[in-house]
Amino acid sequence: MRWSLPLGRFSTRRSVVHRAQARRSRSLRSESLEARQLLALTFMGDLNPEFEPARVDNFLADGNQLYFSRETAAHGEELWTSDGTPEGTRLVKDLVPGPEGARPRPLLAHEGIVYFATQYDYEVTGDILEHKLWRTDGTTEGTFVLSPSFDGNVVPLGDKVYFVRPGNAGPGPGLWESDGSLEGTIRVVYGQDDFEQLTVFRDRLVFVCDSSVSGRELWQFNSAQWRPGRLCEYCSGGRRRVQ
Repeated sequence: MRWSLPLGRFSTRRSVVHRAQARRSRSLRSESLEARQLLALTFMGDLNPEFEPARVDNFLADGNQLYFSRETAAHGEELWTSDGTPEGTRLVKDLVPGPEGARPRPLLAHEGIVYFATQYDYEVTGDILEHKLWRTDGTTEGTFVLSPSFDGNVVPLGDKVYFVRPGNAGPGPGLWESDGSLEGTIRVVYGQDDFEQLTVFRDRLVFVCDSSVSGRELWQFNSAQWRPGRLCEYCSGGRRRVQ
């Protein structure tokens, strides 16, 4: 008696076995890994070498430099800077000598200059003006006061910055402009009234003016034309250097 094999079924089973073996061989195939960079923590500096109370706060980056406020027992809370290395982490300037400190608050980095505010204690310094506007380039010589008073807000526009001196905070109230130098810090809009919410919009300054004559209104200042105008004319005053 002669037997014949079901060729079609046998060939199908054999092809299934071959495919399974091929899949297993592919799954075991080694592949080269892509280049990976391991993450690592880098020590920037011992901010508390003597285990004294130290507070680090108010970070602001300017290119490759980091600015922040740090409180120590010797200097109080002052302005510090770091380039990311222990050797490059240092005090910028002792603004208020002694343990009280100036309590600096970095506000804005613009055109290579960092603008920051200080808040003095009246009991410590005898200074009635609480907020002072400073500038620094990271050096002791390049750190000085731009304005003895301002409202705490600095706004960049072009290569200048703008801020407001309140009407009740000494001479020179109004809207001021600065290029980061004493000679380039001038008053552009005179006014005893309150300027609020200074904002850049379409290459000009927009702000709220609270006037005793017309109340709260929306105004704009075009630095190219050197005059303000209602978005709803105000005294143009004239240019006066910082006092």
